Amino acid sequence: MELLQYWRIIRKRLHWILLFVFLAELGAGFYIQRQVPLYQTTTTLFISPSAIGAVLPYQASSGNVASLANTYMEYMRTRSFAQMVAAQLDVALSEEEILKALSVSYVRDTQIFKITATYPNPQVAQSLANTTAQMLIAANAARQRSQQQARLEAQRSPEAQAQKAQLTELVAVLNDEIHVYDEQIRSLQAEIARLQNEPSSLDLNQRLMELRQQLINARSERLSVLNSLSEVQTALANLNAEPTGDVDTAVIIDPAPFPAQPLPRNVAQPVVAALMAALTLGFGLAWFLEYLDYTVKTPEELDHIYGTATQGVIGQVGSNGRNGHGTHPLVTLEEPRSPIAEAFRALRTSIRMAGLDTPIRSLLITSAGPGEGKTFVAANLAVAMAQEGRQVILVDTDLRRPQLHTLFGLYREPGFTNLVLEPDLPLEQVLQETRVPNLRVLTCGTVPPNPSELLGSLRASEVMARLAQAAEMVLYDSPPAATVTDAVLVAAQVDAAIQVVLAGKTRIDLVRRCQMLLERAASRVLGPVLNRVDTSDLGYYANYYYYGGYYYEGSQDGPFRWWPWRRRAKADIPAQAPVDTPPANGTPAPARRRRSPLLRRRKPDASA
Repeated sequence: MELLQYWRIIRKRLHWILLFVFLAELGAGFYIQRQVPLYQTTTTLFISPSAIGAVLPYQASSGNVASLANTYMEYMRTRSFAQMVAAQLDVALSEEEILKALSVSYVRDTQIFKITATYPNPQVAQSLANTTAQMLIAANAARQRSQQQARLEAQRSPEAQAQKAQLTELVAVLNDEIHVYDEQIRSLQAEIARLQNEPSSLDLNQRLMELRQQLINARSERLSVLNSLSEVQTALANLNAEPTGDVDTAVIIDPAPFPAQPLPRNVAQPVVAALMAALTLGFGLAWFLEYLDYTVKTPEELDHIYGTATQGVIGQVGSNGRNGHGTHPLVTLEEPRSPIAEAFRALRTSIRMAGLDTPIRSLLITSAGPGEGKTFVAANLAVAMAQEGRQVILVDTDLRRPQLHTLFGLYREPGFTNLVLEPDLPLEQVLQETRVPNLRVLTCGTVPPNPSELLGSLRASEVMARLAQAAEMVLYDSPPAATVTDAVLVAAQVDAAIQVVLAGKTRIDLVRRCQMLLERAASRVLGPVLNRVDTSDLGYYANYYYYGGYYYEGSQDGPFRWWPWRRRAKADIPAQAPVDTPPANGTPAPARRRRSPLLRRRKPDASA
């Protein structure tokens, strides 16, 4: 799927996405307003670790300080420490509340340690930060005093005294070994010096090498004994050392101040989270609805489904009551400079180009189901062809729900069924003139009880042959092909057929079924006409459908459609005078031919 198709899906259901975003941001704003203001304050401490051992000098390295700070932070996250703090506070706080309100941090490469308390009550926040620091210092001092007491008791125990005696004896033994090695080293050095003064010989050199090797071994053994003596002396010194004041310390250098102002509200995080959730839900719903939609929406989809190029693309007509699809207006007559009228002229050109090799004298306009706009397409296509200067007859073969007589403001009788039932009836007396030059309408006539049998009769074929000789183009408006068999019967008698598909409403399976029925009737199917297409779904058809605002300036669908003083474009067609003469067969004619309410201008109210 291309990015443009993704954008069309989003734009089609943009109102849902915007609604979700609005509701989510409204909820985020309500959540932000409902947030309890929090107060925050910090106590700053100076920490100092103790020396590593009694015989080693103190070095406050960054590693020691960081290790002590991490120990303090983990200790302050324990429930036992929270219980100690809760016992010292003036207000009743649970352990969970204390652990949630406290946060600790260590300033890297320093000896600064910070304790921060965050709570809705500023007094409680200040008391919590200071009390926590005091309890940390007290707990640390108590722990180290306990360690010192345990150390003293350990030094005074019989086991410690026996260990001291053993270590003292071991020190004496090691000292004796060192004296032995010292005498051996001095003796070897003297022997080597004496032999070096004698004349050189092979035996002398061999003897010197042996003595030097013995000297190296003696020095190595002496060094090993020295290391052992050092370890024993260190252990003995630790046993004999008295506890000193060199302990881990923490001192308050900056008590927690009173927080006068609350923390800023967390606005960005709820707003961003709500926006992301709304966009995710909106986009997901848009794609889900698109996945469930099994209808034809775009001309490109119809090309792929039908297997041939779409013959015409009719956009949405305004729904202001004057030219809505619900009443099937004659847009090509009322607003000839509108994009809808131009779309019908493009359809007229497509039909003419399809008849270059095999001329098309009769054309069926049908659809898969009712309410897809076949009568609307047939009427406006007939007007467009008549405006071209061709003699056109528009026939209403929808013998179940005829509508052409209402659309053009004509009488329903006599009509097509009367011609079929009365072969001697002159064709000129049945064809009714319209406001459009070169366009005549053959209405339905008397509604028969058996429309399928009448359309499939031999007399109906003869009437269609007479109509083909009386005009250059005969257009037939028929019932839905996928619902009743009337359209299939008419399709077998005409040169070609086109199928009207309602965008976003007609299911794909119905489109294919209607195409199959028309092809089985041995009719030449020119292709489909997509009706009521949303302008956002026109795709590459929009390049010729809306090809500029200069031609449509002042029309309903042009760029100036919101101008209150725009004038409605009218076809320069003279109104037809009413015919009062009866037909030649004696059938009384109406005293005045009715006009459609859509074609009749409303007279101004004199009382206004």
